Amino acid sequence: MPLIMLVVLLMMGYSPTLVAVFTIIATIVIAAFRKSSRMNFRDILQALESGVRDA
Repeated sequence: MPLIMLVVLLMMGYSPTLVAVFTIIATIVIAAFRKSSRMNFRDILQALESGVRDA
C-alpha cells in the first residue's frame, strides 16, 4: 500500500520530500494495525534517530 501511494503521489506531481513524509506516516499507521509490527512512540523515535545517523 505505501509503495502504491508513493508512486501515485509522485505521478500526481507532488514533491518527492512531501511524498516521502506522507509515505512514512502511512507506513507507521499501517504497521499499527498488526500487533506483530506495532511500534510504540519510543520505538518510532529510535527508528527516526537511527535513520538520521545512517543518512
